[in-house]
Formats: sequence, structure tokens, C-alpha cells
Amino acid sequence: MDIRTNPAQLRVPFVLHRSRSNRRRALVLGATAAALLFTPLPLRAKPACPSVKTQRATVWLLDRAHSWFSERSGYESGFIPLLADDVVLVVEGQPILQGKASATEYYRAIDPDDLQRLSWRPTRIDASAGGSLGYSFGWTETLSDNDEVVYGENIAVWRRSENVGWRVAVYYQSTLRGPPDEDSENLSLFPD
Repeated sequence: MDIRTNPAQLRVPFVLHRSRSNRRRALVLGATAAALLFTPLPLRAKPACPSVKTQRATVWLLDRAHSWFSERSGYESGFIPLLADDVVLVVEGQPILQGKASATEYYRAIDPDDLQRLSWRPTRIDASAGGSLGYSFGWTETLSDNDEVVYGENIAVWRRSENVGWRVAVYYQSTLRGPPDEDSENLSLFPD
């Protein structure tokens, strides 16, 4: 049987063979796909900028992981490693500290045995359209070495750089008199 008279032998949907225009369309589509597949690309192509929603999700995951590490490993092993080398640390009642070394000294001074555990949950997260900055703010709980819980609030500004990835560039923390209100839990995590 001749393929030209029986298109079903081609194992292609019959709709492509109803008219010459459909066959032409299929040929053009196939040729375009082949050209795209076999055209050499630059070795180091720059990826397209991810969407803002993707960036927000990244900041959310980083923030949750940072809290988890901090809660389980303490300041020295869990909190400080995700700070940028030039971090700005703002803590209530303290002078503004700049640099990871200053932040390390501060946390060693307030918790020499590394027994305190800081955790937080974000109430708002956003990221820049360019994908290089993000922020989160929310409520903190610090469990002291004598099992006392100190409530607070925090703001973390995340910055992405090519050589080290995402790090906390600015961190602010203050204390509250008690746990946060129930109304404050009803905020939307993302702005829109």
C-alpha cells in the first residue's frame, strides 16, 4: 500500500493530512523545532529572571530553614552561618553591629554556652522582581537555658549574590511583653 494514498500508515493524526495548509503547518512546525533543538547555544547562557512568586517561595524556604537550624543548633551553628559577611545586626538596647564577626561576638556574649534557641515564624514575605533581595518579618521565640520563653519580633532582609547565594544582609530583633495577638496571625503571608 502506498503511503501517499493512506496517511494512517504514517502514525500521524489524520487531521494533519486533510489539507495542504495543515501539512505545510506541520512541516514548518517540525522544521522550527529541529532548528531550535540543533542550534548551538552559548556555553554560559544567562538564565531568565524567575518570577516574583518563585522568589517569594525561595525567601520563604530560606527563612524557614534558617529558623529550623537556629532552633536546633543555636546561634553559633544554626543562626550565624546564614548571615552575610557584611551583615547589619540591630538588636533592641544594643548599638548597631556591622559584620559577621561582630554578630558572632555579640551572640557569644549573650549565650556563651550556646544553649539558647531562637525560632521564628514569618507573617509577611516579599521579594524583588529582579531576584536579588527579599525580606521577611514575623514573631520570634527565644528559649533560654532555664526554659523561659522570650517573645519578640524580627525583620530579616535577604540578599542574593553570585558567589555565596542567599544570606541575611540585615537582621532586626526586638522583644515583646508576651506572645503576639491572635489578630496578628491573620495576615496574608504574601502581599497579593
